[in-house]
Amino acid sequence: MSKRLAVIPLLIGLVALSALASVVHAQSVVTMTAAEFAFTPATVRSASGTVSINLRNDGQFPHNIQFDGQDAPIFTDSLTSGQSATATVNLAPGVGRRARVRRSRWS
Repeated sequence: MSKRLAVIPLLIGLVALSALASVVHAQSVVTMTAAEFAFTPATVRSASGTVSINLRNDGQFPHNIQFDGQDAPIFTDSLTSGQSATATVNLAPGVGRRARVRRSRWS
């Protein structure tokens, strides 16, 4: 009987750790590069919630990221060639959230 009672605190500890782990995974960091019409990596998986996106523009022209369903790109100003920036976004739960490289217009 005492061995069974010893298992209960262990189970409680595992449940607490798994709950803590889900909170830690709710925020993630994604590092990407953008070039003309492409992201690297091409596919990124992230949990819903707060996500920090680090983007470096390896392209020749200004670039930005805009998620489908959002009115504006995530960076206030597009990144010029060689420039890097970080933005934090809040992603709603859902299956598949598409983003596209947004190339700024130039004259």
